[in-house]
Amino acid sequence: MAKKARKAAASKARKAKTSAKRKRPAAKVRRKAAKPKQAKPAGKKKTVASKKTVARKKIAKRPEPLSQQIADAFKAVVDTLVDAEQLHHKLEPDLSRDPE
Repeated sequence: MAKKARKAAASKARKAKTSAKRKRPAAKVRRKAAKPKQAKPAGKKKTVASKKTVARKKIAKRPEPLSQQIADAFKAVVDTLVDAEQLHHKLEPDLSRDPE
């Protein structure tokens, strides 16, 4: 009987040893260093609009009416044609006169 008890005890000891080797140590939790407090400026703070507020204002802005969009497009086309005409006259000024 004693022999069986010794074998069982040795077996338990072996198992305990191998399981202890398999276990990994727990990770150490390191504390972060406290940040030093920064002094606030004595002057009056200006309020800065957050990005969300600015985005909401852009969304809330009403779109231009269709007639205004058409007028702006027409004006841009006319300006482009005028600039092209002026450039054409600068590059070839003699073509405007008819040689007789």
